[in-house]
Amino acid sequence: MADSGNSNSLYNIRVLAVDRPLRVQKNIQPSRRQMCSIFSVFKVVVAFGLILLLSYTLYFSDNLRHAIGIRPYFIRLYLVNDSSEITKRPEQLLRTVSVNPILLLGNETNAASTNISSNKTSSRNSTARTVPSRSPHKLPTRSPMLLRNSTSGSQAKKNTTSTPAPPIPQPYDQHAEPLPSFENIRNLKQHLRMHCRTCAFVSSSGQVLNRHAGPHIDSHECVFRTNTAPVKRYERDVGRRTTVRVTNFHAIRTIEGLIRSAHIDKVVVWGPDVVLGPGKPVLKVAQNLARKFPKTEFYKFSSKAMVDVDVEFKKETGMDRRGSKTDLSTGWFALTLMRQVCDSTTIFGMVYDGYCATRNASVPDVPYHYYGKSALECSMYTGKGGKTKHKFVQEKTIFGRWAKNYNFTFVHPEWPPIQR
Repeated sequence: MADSGNSNSLYNIRVLAVDRPLRVQKNIQPSRRQMCSIFSVFKVVVAFGLILLLSYTLYFSDNLRHAIGIRPYFIRLYLVNDSSEITKRPEQLLRTVSVNPILLLGNETNAASTNISSNKTSSRNSTARTVPSRSPHKLPTRSPMLLRNSTSGSQAKKNTTSTPAPPIPQPYDQHAEPLPSFENIRNLKQHLRMHCRTCAFVSSSGQVLNRHAGPHIDSHECVFRTNTAPVKRYERDVGRRTTVRVTNFHAIRTIEGLIRSAHIDKVVVWGPDVVLGPGKPVLKVAQNLARKFPKTEFYKFSSKAMVDVDVEFKKETGMDRRGSKTDLSTGWFALTLMRQVCDSTTIFGMVYDGYCATRNASVPDVPYHYYGKSALECSMYTGKGGKTKHKFVQEKTIFGRWAKNYNFTFVHPEWPPIQR
């Protein structure tokens, strides 16, 4: 009995020892295989879906395909009748032509109008061309017209923009005859050498805002700005380039940030000789800036030039500037420089002498400066915006007289016709 019991227990133990590992393997291995197979199928489905989505986006989305310039090699057919929207909106047709060729099928009644619209479309974009039918005066019924554009989608998009890119300005002459009125701050014995065929003077007035004149300004050979008028964040209205920045003896202390943010070819500072004389603080500030920015040239109005400015003011107004306690604006000194440098000058954002007196009451007044916080322009000109020693209206009258001899053109706003 004992032997039989021992044999049974051994048998049972042996069976358990053998069965348990086998059962574990049978339960684990199928689950792993199933998980791997399900994951593989999932990856295949996701990849196939992404491929279909990408294919649909690229080949059937006109907007995206036009934006990235993809041109599938197939012909899309459009049936055009008398009330076709394509003939009413040739710009939309042109955009579609830039993506893929189009075959237009029109009947005899609207063939002439379709031909006219296609000719107008081709004149707007020189790259669009039409294949005329055999009889240009009388087209057969449902005669096909094939329009094809050889440019890519991105190029066609540029062609349809309403604002053309400004022409690249020619470099100005930096080897012209020296101008003794402007002394180099690094070496007072050296003088400014500069000549520009076309110049743009950008006023600091709020008149320049929302004019979108930036490309027009940048198209000039030389661009002049005054004092601390910024360029950054105002590029659309005032342009990007700065050739010369004319500053007074106060602003020279604060223009370092402007030179760091955007390159300036030349800085010209003006002020009384007692302030800009040798060893004086303002001159030291300008000399320190010249050392910090070796790629920018720094000049100042000579003592003789400052005297000449006072003489001209008395000649134009009949008054002694110092006796009348009048301060000239930086715009006066900028235009004095430009008269000697520029063949023709376009002045942006400067109003004429009678502007505030004749301004329509429905037209809102603009800020005196297009940047920062300032009083309204007309209130400054009439003296209501605070005490000032500037005679702004009188200066505008003198600038109008200068325009007769120095080829000045005033825009934004335009001045009344000047009798030359």
